[in-house]
Amino acid sequence: KFRLHYLPEIRSGKQKELMSDLVLSELGLVSNNYYQGFESMKLHLLFQASYYLNTGSYKSAVRYYTELLNLFDEYEYFKQNPPIYYFSTLEGIINSLLTAGFYDEIPAFIEKLKTLRKPDYPQDFLLKVHWSIFFSQIQYLIHTDRFTETKQVCFDYEYVLYKKVKSLHPENQLKLYVCSAVIYLYNRELKQANGYIEKINREGKTFQIFPVYKTARLLKLIIDAERAEYDLLENEIRSIKRSLEKEAQAYLTEKVVFKFVLMYPIPKYQKAREQQWNKLEKDILKIRDNKYERHLLNIFDFTHWIEIKLTGK
Repeated sequence: KFRLHYLPEIRSGKQKELMSDLVLSELGLVSNNYYQGFESMKLHLLFQASYYLNTGSYKSAVRYYTELLNLFDEYEYFKQNPPIYYFSTLEGIINSLLTAGFYDEIPAFIEKLKTLRKPDYPQDFLLKVHWSIFFSQIQYLIHTDRFTETKQVCFDYEYVLYKKVKSLHPENQLKLYVCSAVIYLYNRELKQANGYIEKINREGKTFQIFPVYKTARLLKLIIDAERAEYDLLENEIRSIKRSLEKEAQAYLTEKVVFKFVLMYPIPKYQKAREQQWNKLEKDILKIRDNKYERHLLNIFDFTHWIEIKLTGK
C-alpha cells in the first residue's frame, strides 16, 4: 500500500520492476512458513491478486481472485462477521474485469455483492457494500452503452448512498462525484454534470492525492467544451500541464484529450469530423492497446467519447 500510494503510478514495464522484489519476498515468506492453512493461503492469494491488478496483468488478477473465492467457499466457517476479506475479493474481481474489458462477467459478481446486504452487519460495512454495488452497476452500464439506465440507479441509491456521501472514504466520495458527472454528461444534462465537477473543486486538496482526480480534471475539459465554455479550456490545460511536470511520465490519454477539446466546436459536416478523427485515431488505438493507459479509462473512457463525437458510432 505504501508503494502504491507514494511511488509513481505504474505506467511502464520499468516501473513495474520497482514492485518485483515484493513478489519475491512474499513468495519466500510463503514457502518458508510452516503453517499452510486458510489464513496463510488467504493472505497469499490476496497479495498476488492485488499485485497483478495494480501492475496491469488483469487476467492473472482475476485468476487469483477466483482462487480466493473458491477458498472462501471451501472454508465457509472462517468468514468474518462482517466478511471484510470476502467483500474485498469481490471488489478486486470486479475492478479487474472492468479494467480488462470483460464486462459480460460482471453482473454475476454484483449479485454476490448483493448477498452481503444483511441488516445485522455494521452500518459502516453496509455503506461500503452499497457503494460497491452502485459503482459496479454504474460502470457496467456505462461500458455497455446503457446510459439511460444509469439515472435510475442514481435514484435507487439517493437515500442509502448520496445522502450519506460524507460518510464515505474520500476516494470513494471523489469516485461518486466523477461517476455522477459522467452519467449526466452521457445523458446530455450538462448543468448537472458540471455541478458534480464543482463539488470536486470545492473540496480542494482533499481529493488531489487520489489517482481518480486526473480523470476528474480531464472530464472537466470535456464538460467545459460541451458547454461551449471555450475560454476556460486553455487555462485549464496549462494548469494540468504544470501539474504533470512533477511526474516522470504523462499519459498519452491526457495529450489526446487536450488536442480533442481544442477542436471544439465539433464541425457539423461529416467530412470535417472525419478529418479530425484521422488526426487522433492512431494515438487512440495506441491508448487502447496499452494496459497502463487503461487505468485512466476506468470510470470514463475518453477514447469512446471522442469516437462517438467524431464518427457517430
